Amino acid sequence: EGYDSLTASSSETHTIIPFRNLLNEQYNGDTSIKVRTSQGILRRNGLFIGAFAPYGYQKAEDNKNHLVPDPYAAGVVQGIFAKKLSGMSASGIAKILNSNGVLAPSEYKAKCGEKYSTSFKGAGQSKWSAQTVSRILKNVVYIGTLAQGKRTTVSHKVKKEIAVPECDWVVVENAHEAIISPSQFDLVQKIMLEDTRSPVGAKGVHPFSGKI
Repeated sequence: EGYDSLTASSSETHTIIPFRNLLNEQYNGDTSIKVRTSQGILRRNGLFIGAFAPYGYQKAEDNKNHLVPDPYAAGVVQGIFAKKLSGMSASGIAKILNSNGVLAPSEYKAKCGEKYSTSFKGAGQSKWSAQTVSRILKNVVYIGTLAQGKRTTVSHKVKKEIAVPECDWVVVENAHEAIISPSQFDLVQKIMLEDTRSPVGAKGVHPFSGKI
């Protein structure tokens, strides 16, 4: 607006500038509402709007809002589910992946050229952990379901993220190709509800672990 505090009159300083700031703030608020509405429509249509595809998937070349399996990472995910179904613990699976030199998700994304960062990453090169394996085993994205809108910001002025109640998530089934069958996924969820800690030195869990 060509405002210069050195030469501006008191009328401009105390009346015009606050009024213009009010209009600018209203414009920012309207833009924020439009962006949130647009994102909500994309989510309800089963389109992926995240910055980075979940481990095991990649964005389709012809449509950045559609997920397709990443051949290498999808194989790792399938191996993780198979090991869990065989009775292995999450920590045991993580140890095998690390010993086999399989890159952790954050390291794999970086190797693929993505500028990926996460709050779960520690100092140095990331390794597979029980927490990372558990998050993969619980993620419905691998059965073709998109669950989005889990977090949001307070407002366009307050960028602090807050968790959204699960009942308000936008969940769309059959949004993309599944890596894991629903029956396998459901069985793994049932197994994870049981106490299946392995004894020290054992390679697996006892058949009656979590039941007796």
